[in-house]
Amino acid sequence: AQSLQYQDIAVLQLRYRNSKQLSSCVNDVKTAIDLIHKSCLVTRFSLTGWGLGGAVVLTAASLVPDLVVGVVTLATQSAGVKGIEQLQ
Repeated sequence: AQSLQYQDIAVLQLRYRNSKQLSSCVNDVKTAIDLIHKSCLVTRFSLTGWGLGGAVVLTAASLVPDLVVGVVTLATQSAGVKGIEQLQ
């Protein structure tokens, strides 16, 4: 994240309110995307997640496919992932 700021790429790292509940984590990511989109007029997001975070970003991306242009996952948990057929 620190090196990306020198390339004029904004990075936000979230700490989930409840990291043991997938739906709560997805809601945190979607809320952050909605807030940044509306307040900063950002129209393109890339999401990255590791483990549970992979399931979170895949599901969150499926909820706002018009805003998410890329998803990167590492060692992703597949349990609970929903909506990925919405991704292009």
